[in-house]
Amino acid sequence: CLLPMPPQVQVAIALVRGNSVRFLGVERTFAGSRLVDNRLAVFQIGSMTKVFTATLFAQQVVKGTLRLDDTVQSRLPFKLKASGRDGAEMTLGELASHTSGIAHHQPPGLGFHAFLHGHSDEPWKDYDQARFEAYLKEDLALAHKPGTGYLYSNIGMSLLGKIVGLSTGKSYEAMLQEGIFQPLDMRGSS
Repeated sequence: CLLPMPPQVQVAIALVRGNSVRFLGVERTFAGSRLVDNRLAVFQIGSMTKVFTATLFAQQVVKGTLRLDDTVQSRLPFKLKASGRDGAEMTLGELASHTSGIAHHQPPGLGFHAFLHGHSDEPWKDYDQARFEAYLKEDLALAHKPGTGYLYSNIGMSLLGKIVGLSTGKSYEAMLQEGIFQPLDMRGSS
């Protein structure tokens, strides 16, 4: 039995052993679960992007372009509303490990905005760079001193992705293609 999922949700699994690859697809239905061939389906990957962002960041650390202890503010061309607290500045390593102290998982009001604009199922749909930067400049808050506690944060990982992009001069998509998808032959990912 699969984990509790709403009807019509699908899971795609690739089982890799040596050079052998087997695919398993499952769809949750109102009646239960059924096997499906969804190996070519397009999925919204959601929080998998955090793994990709952390990988791209790690690649830049290995290259020496970025450092774990670089302050977040030092890597941005604009001033954050809050870049530190209690005498400690947020670092890139703290963004990557969800220990930066950023108070919110996602921007306050994001879900309400999505509801008002008719896309509750995709709250990030029209959340562009301008809105993100406005949030960072005007509303970003820290719940605690950076490095002293764990708070899962889409905002923190998004900010890390932005900083990695600024350091490379490339778009997030270009970094994904060059740093992860092409080397791993992930031709259907974007």
